[in-house]
Amino acid sequence: MFKKIDAWLESCTEFLTPLFNVIIPLLERLRPTRDKIVIKFFKYFRKYLKVTAAEKEKIKTGNIVKIFRVYSIAAVLFRIIFSVIATGGGILVAWRVLVVNLPLVYLLCRGYRISYLLLILTNTFFSILMLIREPTSILFIGVWWFIACSIYFFAFRYENARYEMADKGEIPPLVRHVKKDIVGVAIIIILSLFLSQMVRYVAMPNLSPKKEVLRDNHQLNRNAGIISRSLYGYKEFCQKQGYELKIYPTLFAKRYANEIASVEKELSERDSSLQEYYDNAKRIYGEKLENSIKNELDILRRQAIVELVALNKNIRPSQVKWTSEMDNYISMVEACVLFDEISENTLPLAGKDLNTLPSSN
Repeated sequence: MFKKIDAWLESCTEFLTPLFNVIIPLLERLRPTRDKIVIKFFKYFRKYLKVTAAEKEKIKTGNIVKIFRVYSIAAVLFRIIFSVIATGGGILVAWRVLVVNLPLVYLLCRGYRISYLLLILTNTFFSILMLIREPTSILFIGVWWFIACSIYFFAFRYENARYEMADKGEIPPLVRHVKKDIVGVAIIIILSLFLSQMVRYVAMPNLSPKKEVLRDNHQLNRNAGIISRSLYGYKEFCQKQGYELKIYPTLFAKRYANEIASVEKELSERDSSLQEYYDNAKRIYGEKLENSIKNELDILRRQAIVELVALNKNIRPSQVKWTSEMDNYISMVEACVLFDEISENTLPLAGKDLNTLPSSN
């Protein structure tokens, strides 16, 4: 199978030869700059990239390089799976992650050192995004980042040593097919983007042409998301906890009547509605939507606990040290009651981004 893929890539490369005749001279001009960057990189990291004589023997057999390639691919797969679990998303989120990772896995299998460095960068970027979303998971995210990046770095060491040994004639010279690999990466990116777009459309099936426009209307999407979350999201979540919101949805509907009417009108022109928009959002984002509401109310719950403890101890809230016992002082049901009772304070937080019209207040 791989021979057939290789032959197919070779055919694509021959077809694109005129394009390479234009690109390669440009790349040659950039070579001095690239060499300067590479020299500086190896100057600072040379002492960390040295391998022992025993490791060189393992590199000659090819086993240690293959093992770390497998570990690296496993780390990438875990990142893809974790990104879906952590965000509460589904196949749509998975394909977005695959668009970035599949080309790197291809380069990794072809033995390119740069793939490991790019994996370190993407893993660091991904971990920072996860920390912003889930700051309480700093220990798990930090440990995972350290393990993954360590695997990538050690794999880079062995691939780099393999290059140096090949240059010195200690092992057979490495065969490179740069043009073919460029074509391979380009095809993977194009296919990944195409498939992710297909998944995106499958997630919202049977849409009329008017509804399709809704996907690309970011302002309407944002306002519809804020309104449907406030009208249906909080209410649905608190119902599951055992409490029926009485004040917040009604007050929100009254306070932002103009904005709601405006969005409903725009959605109706696209054969949709706020309720349908919310139902689609639940289908696409799954638990991610519910978890975001849960986290928001949990912050309110914890703030209330801290203020309660501070009041009882006659100290400032900033002086309160959180303990595991405090987590039981206020339940999530009571948080829903509190959220409902202080609607006057929480409404402006939801309404501040509704900028299609001035507030109806």
